[in-house]
Amino acid sequence: SWGMDTVTVNSYQSNLETAIKIYTDSCISTYNQGLEQAKTLPADGDVAKWNAYNDYRRDMTLMVLDLVAIWSTYNTTQYPLPVNVQLTREIYTE
Repeated sequence: SWGMDTVTVNSYQSNLETAIKIYTDSCISTYNQGLEQAKTLPADGDVAKWNAYNDYRRDMTLMVLDLVAIWSTYNTTQYPLPVNVQLTREIYTE
């Protein structure tokens, strides 16, 4: 607890849990809104439309959703032991 009293630690813990929920919900909501917009992007053909949609999904998964997945590991109540996070995946492009 780094010399902090229990009330302070509990307050920080509560603030962390609240922030993780708020930011996670915001990121997922924004991702879903963007995904719906990506479905309606104008394209020269079905392949181009699919590529634009798939680009959005791939890029946002790597840049946003993968980070969101890590946030819960910062909660020492849920994860009292150190966590070794490894984000590995195969990435395909058109």
